[in-house]
Amino acid sequence: MKTASLFAICACLIVYVCATCAGGANLVTNGSFEIESTNAAWAANWHGTMPASMMRTNTAAYAGLWSMGCQGGIDDFAHVLQICPHDLVGQRVRATCWMMSPSNNPALAAHPDWFANNSAILKFESAAGALIQETYGIKDVSAGGARGIWICLTNDVASFPAGMANFKVVLLGSMTSGLIYYDDVQLEVLSGPSPSNPVGVTVTNVTAHQQLDSALVDISYALLNPSGDLHTVTIGVSTNAGATYAWTCTNFSGDVGAGVSTGAAKQVVWFAAGDMPGTITTHARVQVMAMAGTNNYCIIDVAGGPNATNYPVSYQAAAPPQNDEHKKTKIVLRKMPSGSFVMGSPSNELGRFDDETQHNVTLTKAFYMGMYEITQAQYSNVMGSNPSYFKQGVNAPKRPVQNVSWSTVRGGTWPGGAPASTNFMGKLRAKTGALAFDLPTEAQWEYACRASTTKALNNNTNLQNTQQDPNLNVVGRYWWNGGNNYAADPVNGGTAACGLYLVNQWGLYDMHGNVYEWCLDWFNASYTGTVDPPGPSGGTDRVIRGGSWNAQGESARYCRSAARLYRANEADDGVGFRLVLPADQ
Repeated sequence: MKTASLFAICACLIVYVCATCAGGANLVTNGSFEIESTNAAWAANWHGTMPASMMRTNTAAYAGLWSMGCQGGIDDFAHVLQICPHDLVGQRVRATCWMMSPSNNPALAAHPDWFANNSAILKFESAAGALIQETYGIKDVSAGGARGIWICLTNDVASFPAGMANFKVVLLGSMTSGLIYYDDVQLEVLSGPSPSNPVGVTVTNVTAHQQLDSALVDISYALLNPSGDLHTVTIGVSTNAGATYAWTCTNFSGDVGAGVSTGAAKQVVWFAAGDMPGTITTHARVQVMAMAGTNNYCIIDVAGGPNATNYPVSYQAAAPPQNDEHKKTKIVLRKMPSGSFVMGSPSNELGRFDDETQHNVTLTKAFYMGMYEITQAQYSNVMGSNPSYFKQGVNAPKRPVQNVSWSTVRGGTWPGGAPASTNFMGKLRAKTGALAFDLPTEAQWEYACRASTTKALNNNTNLQNTQQDPNLNVVGRYWWNGGNNYAADPVNGGTAACGLYLVNQWGLYDMHGNVYEWCLDWFNASYTGTVDPPGPSGGTDRVIRGGSWNAQGESARYCRSAARLYRANEADDGVGFRLVLPADQ
């Protein structure tokens, strides 16, 4: 998604030209952008003493600084560093706060790691104060010479949530002695596919010019996509400098609507007077949005319940709302592109197991993957029963179904065989026109979980601890962030309602934690196959992936993208599943 504001003079429309962007595609092609800078002299003073080891390797690419110029003696502190009026939905956003304690602080001079034990928190919050993500401790500590000691704290959100057109960056902390100064806070919006554009759809170079003495506006843009798919292009219009795009405009012609191909010089003509008669504004902007294909989402309507004769299946380009309907009576699947990836984990990954040897895997066909794990309500609508343990509370229908065996979910034979007709997959196939809904292969599961990331978690971070881990806390439910409270508080402990944690870059929720997810494959300690691998031809246990609320001890290591576990064909309150569907059906 890109926006451009316009400038021209006309009886019915005045517009101003300046290329800017909004969430949905890559906000910037390289590096970061400047949100705001204040106190330039103060910033220059501090920049001059910052050690090179604490600067980003490419400082020119990370120009997005604002400098607060705050200092003083602090014991417990809580400061809103900035409120940012920017909609960054789907983008990878990183905030970095550099702090400094003067050299005459005896406590910090003697103990430069005093901040390391969760004494400082850097948070993203909504404008209303709802937590988006927080990070603890300090990433780097470095001597600052005569000026003191530099401390660096970073919060990296892999995919910024929707509905945060105004958000806050907040610093919290405590210390027992001396002064702390903090100044430089950098906000970066990093390149990379967003959840709505998993195959790398990019809209750039948006321009708009009103024709002389005319109500026609010429809009041009570049549309890039390595896959070469056709796209659905929509255009939004704002008259308040991009704060909202509330105008319903339809008088567009040219490279707009369904079936738009990629290209560097796409052209649209907008008859503005037809949509906005009599409007005069100096703050008009247009927003160009592109979705690869027209069938990005597959939606199964199971509202008819277990006695329905059929379940309608529909496809659409835009993401459906993340509401109760799509967690109870409709099942949503997101299209995953074909491609190659490195399966397994590097030898130095914290928490890895010996059966995670890295190897290249190619998936030659696109497929749909469930946006959420199958919930209790969805399972009940298909099967007429709910075997789950956590049925308490109003959110129970949106929690993942548990206590389902591989045979109950799928049965039949694999590799190559069809599901049994009496289980979940068999009934779903029969009522959707024989569409081949199934469990994912192990390779499909890890490919979709990673969503182009390469580290232990799909927010592209590694574990800091194999038990309780702050990076895992934000991407999924597990033993140490609510799972272990299941007995005392079964309404809120144990599993979580699906979709509460950070989404991955391809639009999937809860790939880490909540419940293990059944895969098609038999388990083998060695991987089998590198092109569309179906797994071993036989075995005694089936693969489960993703980690679970009830994995105790070193529970974080079981939730990693590469972690491979297995289970006999039996039900367990830590195991559930999600759907896949071949995209060529």
